[in-house]
Amino acid sequence: MEEWSLHVTSNDQDPNAVESPPNNLSYGQRMEDYKPGEKRAALFNISSDPGQKNDVISENLDVAKTLHREYVRHLKEWGLSEERLHLNKDLIL
Repeated sequence: MEEWSLHVTSNDQDPNAVESPPNNLSYGQRMEDYKPGEKRAALFNISSDPGQKNDVISENLDVAKTLHREYVRHLKEWGLSEERLHLNKDLIL
């Protein structure tokens, strides 16, 4: 089974207004997978690229979309405000 790391960003233009994700947000069981300040989403195949050097989102859009749906679902479960949720609902490519 392959292991993936999805790095996401919100639509927010003010970096001072960005909420941190909940403490237990993790893809691939690595807290460092969330990297604030990135301008677009990136996807890494941890199984073949543990150093996360090669963004493979364009070749794996279905995987990225699935992970992003899960991310948004978790944000809803964790009670992120609707205003903040709106900023994270789109997968920015």
